[in-house]
Order: sequence, then C-alpha cells, then structure tokens
Amino acid sequence: NQQKELLKVGIREDQEYYSRLEYLSFEMQKDFKLIEGKDTLDCALYNYERVYGLAPYATMVLGFPLTQQSAKGSQQDKTILYTDKLFGAGNVYMTVYADKLNSIPSLSIQ
Repeated sequence: NQQKELLKVGIREDQEYYSRLEYLSFEMQKDFKLIEGKDTLDCALYNYERVYGLAPYATMVLGFPLTQQSAKGSQQDKTILYTDKLFGAGNVYMTVYADKLNSIPSLSIQ
C-alpha cells in the first residue's frame, strides 16, 4: 500500500537508504535458500533490479543450482527461504508449486 520507493519506507536519514541499497545490491543473495526435499541450496545467481524510485516494490531475480531430484525429472513443490535482515520479518517462506513450474514457457533454438 506504499506510494513511495520501498527502500525509503520508514527511514530516518539518508544513510539508511544507502545502506539498504547496498544490502539489496550486494548482500541479499546470501539470505536466500532453496529447499527441495532434503536439499537446501544457496542462491547461485542474484540480480536486484533498481528502479530509481519509479515503483513502490523491489524485484529480484534468483537462480539456484539444479538438484539431483530435479535432474532426474522429479517434480515437487519447492520452498524459497528468505532470512529478512532489512525489515525485521524474520524467516519468510515462499512455496513454488510444481504445477506452476511446469507451466513456464520455454524457448527452443532452431
């Protein structure tokens, strides 16, 4: 419900904004994990899309290594764990359902 840039919500001074920006740009990757079955994987690829105040949300692109289960064709729900160090929410769990993963379009190169 915010109308201003996410990084500016609740800050008291400019330095807080720049600390948040540095965290999102360079440190946040360490706080994402992928849980698939008994495997817990570190985030291997991470990109924070900076929008310079044009949107009241933040977008991150995450990539994780392929697990042995996934490589064998096993399709099961996955959980992304984010340990929040920015807003004090603690551990945030997000479920990615297997049927949604199967509906993602793919490119074929001819």
